[in-house]
Amino acid sequence: TATADLGSTFVDWSGDVVSTTNPVTVTMDSDKFITATFSLNQYELNVATVGNGTAAPNSGTYDYGTVVTLTATADLGSTFTDWSGDVVSTTNPITITMDSDKFITATFILNQYELNVATVGNGTAAPNSGTYDYGTVVTLTATADLGSTFTDWSGDVLSTTNPVTVTMNSDKFITATFALTKRYAHDLFAHRRATIRHPTRCRVPPRAKRNPRYDLLRQYCRYARSTPSQADNTTFPLPALA
Repeated sequence: TATADLGSTFVDWSGDVVSTTNPVTVTMDSDKFITATFSLNQYELNVATVGNGTAAPNSGTYDYGTVVTLTATADLGSTFTDWSGDVVSTTNPITITMDSDKFITATFILNQYELNVATVGNGTAAPNSGTYDYGTVVTLTATADLGSTFTDWSGDVLSTTNPVTVTMNSDKFITATFALTKRYAHDLFAHRRATIRHPTRCRVPPRAKRNPRYDLLRQYCRYARSTPSQADNTTFPLPALA
């Protein structure tokens, strides 16, 4: 009788007995030299992936007891999360011992990034915040308030294009800047007892306080008196009016 160890299988008898029968009977009519042969069991390894990444090795046939190292490699913009199936672990790389067929899955998830959009001046930007998967293309649109005009994007995007597209491959901090239109200030306030005939002589009489935009006009005049050459341009930046 041949008895295989754990992880092995009896194959056959050879020598003075040639047989695959086990147990086998032998009639002792001479000296006998007999060999029992055993082979290690072999098992299949199958590794699948979910998400953007690879696992190596991803398949193979291994003898019983072979120790295999599995390594998961995430694609750009993704992160390995865990192994599941016949191995449950977050360790990477991980070793497994082949004592049976193994079906294992490596899971990856897309990285997520924060978008934060601020504004300077009179206007809005949409969207102004959010969390996006890696590679998501976001369209940012700046909308100027009445009397203002969009000038540019700054921060992680440098552009005067509007709308502008942003690919989310990292956290993004972006600012939309708006400038007040000088002609709008003239048109809005000149007929409300505000004198803006020349930048250096820009004055707002106290009685113009009834104008709901009195404070804004005062800021414009202050700016015009301090920088007359700039005040003669079409627009002037609100940060300078602070």
